[in-house]
Amino acid sequence: MQHHKKIWWALLLLMPWPVAWGIQRWRPTPMDPTAHFKPQFKQLTLETRARMVRLPDGQFAMGSSHSHDEDARPVHRVEIRAFWLDAVPVTNREFARFVDTTGFVSSAERRGESLVFDRTVGSWLQVSGASWRHPQGPNRFALYDMAGNAWQWCADWYAQDYYGKSPAANPPGPSAGEVRVRRGGCWLSTAHLRSALRVSHHNYAPPGESASYTGFRCAKNDQ
Repeated sequence: MQHHKKIWWALLLLMPWPVAWGIQRWRPTPMDPTAHFKPQFKQLTLETRARMVRLPDGQFAMGSSHSHDEDARPVHRVEIRAFWLDAVPVTNREFARFVDTTGFVSSAERRGESLVFDRTVGSWLQVSGASWRHPQGPNRFALYDMAGNAWQWCADWYAQDYYGKSPAANPPGPSAGEVRVRRGGCWLSTAHLRSALRVSHHNYAPPGESASYTGFRCAKNDQ
């Protein structure tokens, strides 16, 4: 054993010191729990129809014990029945077809203005005439842009204490409220709110809010 140690130190002395330091600094040891860690994911066979993906029923832990947000606790197990979800958010072209068919008028169009983030000055500006008609700017379930693209509206009303009393199976959210839940973060989150990109994080806003960082995708019950 002593002979081998002498050979090892002799090799280190012959190497340039940055290389020798690097070997000692980064060589994994049996005490390093991440040295041989390989995340395991269950392979999923997903059914698709048009642009929607069927997400199978299952259970997951909702919330996060590491979050600084009180509304992300307590962590609780939730059972969800299967449902369908758009693989990508609704695009401006698709929304235009919806508007042409229904005559829908957005909140920003009714007010005649909306918030737009101006990258040149690094702040939000209230811009007259701004609307969705003039925009700026897969995971293992075969879904795209689930985080960091645009906040996505949820049907759930928001309540800070809901996680502590929500049902264990298919929680529908509070029965009423003033603001609705948004999830997924947006293109601003990387620089300003990295925690928003965590799946446990959820935001909220009045349903009539309009901004260039909020979108949605369609979902429906399994049939």
